Amino acid sequence: MTQNPPPESHEDDLALIAQVKAARHTESADLTIPEPTPLPPPWLLQQFYQNEIDLGAELATRFPDVLLLSVGRFRSVGTKTQIGVAKLATADNMATLLVETDAVSHAVQFTFAYSSVYALRFHLNTLSELDRARWLELMRRPQGGLAFLWSQSRWADDYVISVVKGGFANLYAFSRFGYEASIRLAPDLTKKLLDWLETHWQAPAKATNEKPSQLDW
Repeated sequence: MTQNPPPESHEDDLALIAQVKAARHTESADLTIPEPTPLPPPWLLQQFYQNEIDLGAELATRFPDVLLLSVGRFRSVGTKTQIGVAKLATADNMATLLVETDAVSHAVQFTFAYSSVYALRFHLNTLSELDRARWLELMRRPQGGLAFLWSQSRWADDYVISVVKGGFANLYAFSRFGYEASIRLAPDLTKKLLDWLETHWQAPAKATNEKPSQLDW
């Protein structure tokens, strides 16, 4: 069974796919194109938009042994430049997801790390207020489902695809440089993260004379 796209319009994305195909056709006839060819969508998204695959099921097949994060700590770092930091971890602290968001720009970064040996960082710096609000809304649907955290640039920049089922949230992050990462959040931790992000994304920056928090936990 294939899955229809989530209840949000993908007309712009389909139009961009058509634009890529048209640009490629023109490029074959005229080698002096002044404008760069738009970045083509990943094959996975092409199949999803054409309703050929169940995207959630396909991601679960590609990432079958996603680690479960069940422990979370939330804090703020700095005074002049205020950064909200959420550290989500497995029970043994071997795998972690660091979520950082800026109080002024509301940009967010996701850093997936394993055993303090290596980490993959994803930058989502161009999200609009609507992008953020829409993702939170979709993540909180009682029935769960897909939710895309990306800007109008879509796959041209880093982005996150979330799949919520039974309260558990699988996060799949994709970099414009080609690397990927995934993790699974327990239901209570999913709710805490969403509430925390909503607070930091909506609250204006506040000046304070308090001593900055240290980077340790």
